[in-house]
This record gives sequence, C-alpha cells and structure tokens, in this order.
Amino acid sequence: MAKLMLNKDAFVKALRNLRTTKKLSDIAKDMDIDRSHLYKVLNKNQEPGRKFIEGALKVFPEISFNELFFLTNVVNKFPGNSQEEIKLNP
Repeated sequence: MAKLMLNKDAFVKALRNLRTTKKLSDIAKDMDIDRSHLYKVLNKNQEPGRKFIEGALKVFPEISFNELFFLTNVVNKFPGNSQEEIKLNP
C-alpha cells in the first residue's frame, strides 16, 4: 500500500528560511496544525495528513507539492511479515 511521506530535506530547508523570524510553534500555527503534529511528522515518521499538506503548501507557496512530498510503497520481500519501503518518487 502506498504512503505519502514528507520530503524532510526540502521541508527543513524551507523552515530554515522562515526560522530567522519565526519559532516552530508559530509556523505550526500558520499551518493550522498543532505543534505536536509538526513534531511527529518531522521526527517520528508520521504520515502528514490532509491538514499538514494544506498548511505546508500555504506556508511555502514557492515550493511545489512534488518537492515537499513523495510516495512510498510497502511490499512484502518474502511471504510473511517482512516489509521494506521503496520510494516511488525520489
């Protein structure tokens, strides 16, 4: 099953430009999400979700969706529960 994930490198690079004047909590507020949601997506590999995606595109209008997000596909390597993630859009 495919999962949409955040391109952390692109997001952090964009954050660095904003952080000269803003705190992460202010950026989360501008994105209309909780500060904890921002933390979990950045540090816990949580899937971003609709609100996060909308907020990121609002706060970083100069960055395209395809630059900020990518799809992964989880496939079975062997019969059973072993899984690996493959980037579909590097």
